[in-house]
Amino acid sequence: MGFDAIMISPIIENVHGRVSYGEAYHGYWPLDLYNVNAHFGTPDDLRDLSNALHARGMYLLMDTVINNMAYITNGSNPATSIDYSVLTPFDRSDYYHPYCKITDWTNYTNAELCQTGDNIVALPDLYTEHSEVQEILENWANDMISNYSIDGLRIDAAKHVSPGFLKNFGDSVDTFMTGEVLEESFDIICKYQRDYIGSLPNYPIYYAMLNAFTLGNISSLALEVEMVKNACPDVTALVSFSENHDVARIASMVPDIAVCLTVPEGGRKKEKKRRKKKREEKKSFRLQVLILGIMQLAKNVITFTLLFDGVPMIYQGQEQHFDGGTTPQNREALWTSGYNTDSELYKMIAKINRIRSHIIGLNSDYLDAQSHVIYQGSSDIAFTKGVDGRQMIMLLSSQGSKGKPYTVSLPVGYNAGTTVTETLSCKTYTVNNLAEFVVEMDAGEPRVFFPTQFMNGSGLCGYPLSNISYSELRTGHLSMGASWGIGTGKDSRARVTAPLGLMVVVMMYMLF
Repeated sequence: MGFDAIMISPIIENVHGRVSYGEAYHGYWPLDLYNVNAHFGTPDDLRDLSNALHARGMYLLMDTVINNMAYITNGSNPATSIDYSVLTPFDRSDYYHPYCKITDWTNYTNAELCQTGDNIVALPDLYTEHSEVQEILENWANDMISNYSIDGLRIDAAKHVSPGFLKNFGDSVDTFMTGEVLEESFDIICKYQRDYIGSLPNYPIYYAMLNAFTLGNISSLALEVEMVKNACPDVTALVSFSENHDVARIASMVPDIAVCLTVPEGGRKKEKKRRKKKREEKKSFRLQVLILGIMQLAKNVITFTLLFDGVPMIYQGQEQHFDGGTTPQNREALWTSGYNTDSELYKMIAKINRIRSHIIGLNSDYLDAQSHVIYQGSSDIAFTKGVDGRQMIMLLSSQGSKGKPYTVSLPVGYNAGTTVTETLSCKTYTVNNLAEFVVEMDAGEPRVFFPTQFMNGSGLCGYPLSNISYSELRTGHLSMGASWGIGTGKDSRARVTAPLGLMVVVMMYMLF
C-alpha cells in the first residue's frame, strides 16, 4: 500500500494465564520488561523483522507501556493481593503509587496517580516521579531501541504518566515519540505538545471528523482545524488517524440503525423513550448514512486521514473495511481477511499514498505547509495543502453513494489555464479566469487534485513511476541520479529525527 513504517504492539513479556475476558497476547499487561512476548516470537525474530523493514527503506515503530505493570488478581483486592516480587524489574511495592482506583478520568491528578486496571487484572501504577523508576525505564528503552533497531515509540496511556517524567523520558530516549492522550479538547492536546511531548494522536480532529461524516456537521471540522492550528505549536507533528484499537471502526458506526429498519412502530417508541435527545439525533443521521452507503463514508474519512497535516496512521483492517465496534471486536485478526489486495479501500489507500509520496518527493516543503479550508458546503468541504502553484486539494463529501450528481466551483488558487488531474479518477480539469474549476460530484466520492504538469514520476494516471525532483519537472531537464522518498536515499537511522513524512500502518498484535 506504500507505507513507510509499521507499528507493532508492545514486545515485552506479559502476565500468563487466562482470565474471564481473555489472556495477555496483546502486550499491554507487562510482567518482565527484559523478556520479549513469546506469543509474538523470539528476540531473533524481532531483529529479523527490523532488518527486513530497514532493507526495504522502512521504519519499525513500537507501542510501549511505561505507566504500569500487570498482575492477575481474579477478583481479589488489588490493594492487598499483588505479589510485587514477580514483576521485573519493579519488584518492590515502593516502585508504585499506593493503590487507588481512578474515579474521575477528567481529574488529571486522579488519572496520573491511580490505577487503570480492575480487580481481574490489576495494573499497578508505576511511581514515575521516583528518580530510580525513571532511570530504569529510560535505560530499558534505550537498550531496547539499540538491541532491535527500533525507529520510534508510541507511549501508551501517556495521559496517565506523570507529565514531568513524560518530558524527561522524551529528552532521555533518542528516538521519535508520540504519546497517547485520549482527549477531545484541543487545549489539553496542545498543552501536552507545548510542554511535555512533541507528537500526539490528533484526537480533537478525530472527533470533529466523526461529527462531519457521521453526524453531518461539516462546519465543525472546518472550525476545529483552525482552532487546533492556532492553539498547537505544530499541528504537522501530530498523528492523523481515523481508527485505532481504542475506538470503534468507522464501518461499525451504524449497526444498531440497521436493526431499526425492521423494528415495529411500538418498539421504536420504546427506543425513543430510552435514548436521550442527543442520541436520537445521532441515530437519525446515522440511519441516513447507512442508506447512503458506509463505504463512501470510509473513503472520505481515509482520504482526510492520509492527506491532512501530520503523520498519517492507518489501523490494520481499515483497508479491508473491518467493522468491529467496542473492544475486543475492534481488534480483529488481519489474517481472517485473506490479506485481500484487491479490496476497494486497499487500492484507494495505495493511490493516495502514492500521490502523497510523490508530492513530498518533489519537495519536502509540502510537509511544513498547513492545510486550510478553501470551500465549505452543506455536505462537502475542500482543503488545500502545499506551496502555491503545486498545492494538493482534497474535496470530501458526506452525501454517500445515493447522493445525486451536482457540481462544485472550487476556488483553487492555481493560475488561469492550469490543468489539474483528479488523481483517483484521472480526470483532468482546466482552471478558468476566476482561478476556479468546476468539479462534478456524484455518489459521495472524494476527489484529490494535483497540477498535471507535476504528475510525471507519480506512477498514477498513466505517468511512469520514477525518481524525479520539482526542479527537473519545472525545467524539463531530468537527472538519472535523482533520489527521493521517505526511507530512501538516506540512512534510515539518521532520518528518524525528522519523521513527518512518514505514512504508518499500525499492525497491532503482529507476530514477529
